[in-house]
Amino acid sequence: MANNTNNSMAALAASPDARDAEISMLRDALDHIARTAHQSRSQTVRIRWIEARANGALEGKPYIRGQFREIGEPRNGIAQFEKMAAEIERMKASQPGLPEVLSWAVGRWNAQVANRPLQNVHRRTLDGVWRQVMRHCGADDVVLCGPRHDDLVADERVAEGVEGRNDG
Repeated sequence: MANNTNNSMAALAASPDARDAEISMLRDALDHIARTAHQSRSQTVRIRWIEARANGALEGKPYIRGQFREIGEPRNGIAQFEKMAAEIERMKASQPGLPEVLSWAVGRWNAQVANRPLQNVHRRTLDGVWRQVMRHCGADDVVLCGPRHDDLVADERVAEGVEGRNDG
């Protein structure tokens, strides 16, 4: 690996065009890493850190150890699971018979929707169907599963600076 670094450094010193090409290639690689991390099916703290670090490097921000500690829990993390478990327990106490259906619907939502990327053509429909079952059981689907598909898409568009169309 040190040999590759030395060859790369020699090429950079030899030609400004080679340096520009190398910088362009590295920027493309960082952009690809950030996009891939953002679209990952399982959002972990590590994946979110990688995305934030790649975007920071693309913006020219220097790396400072510990700067991404405020990233927080992933969208599908432990805190969400605890909220879901508490809501199911509340439902069990209030309506006998429905908790099994509710638990089944939440399980199906987790299996079929939670890890699909927002761009998946079936995600919106599946999200709506399983949330409708949860609401029919009297549960709060947002507490159980987090924001609805359309809300996540709207947030992503705002973050990207795209406003207007709502074709979800």
